Amino acid sequence: MRQWKQSTANFLFLLLCLALSSCDDSKTPANTSKIDNGPVGTWKIDSEATLAANQAQISSELEAIPAPQQAEARAKLEEMFKSVEGTMEFKADKTLVSTTVFNGNEMVMQGTWEIDGDKVTSTAKGPNGEQISTGTIEDGLLSLSPDQIQFVVLRRE
Repeated sequence: MRQWKQSTANFLFLLLCLALSSCDDSKTPANTSKIDNGPVGTWKIDSEATLAANQAQISSELEAIPAPQQAEARAKLEEMFKSVEGTMEFKADKTLVSTTVFNGNEMVMQGTWEIDGDKVTSTAKGPNGEQISTGTIEDGLLSLSPDQIQFVVLRRE
């Protein structure tokens, strides 16, 4: 169980760091309905929205754990999602900087971003090489994912 917790924590940290290296911008009026002013600016992780967006993934992960341990594992996974902090700054020159803090460890990544319709794509270099993430801005929230399974949700500061 301890090894599972550590490997899951490492995976979530890396996933959130990599997902934070994705974003978008809108320059055409056709994009403004869903992209509401584009991504330029600083965005902060919304831990409650991130947790809500990942409930299906958490439930899926719990299927691999014996039933008597699932409640404790769910609480720990949910706490991990809620404890991650970070920001993503999208610059007008189509570059980005993301900073993520998890368990006292800080990771800073740099990359680029672009937008196509209502889809935001970011590319950043991380500890495991280049990572591409996609997402959308809707209702004032930026939802990003490197794999369309787990998501990081950010709110404009």
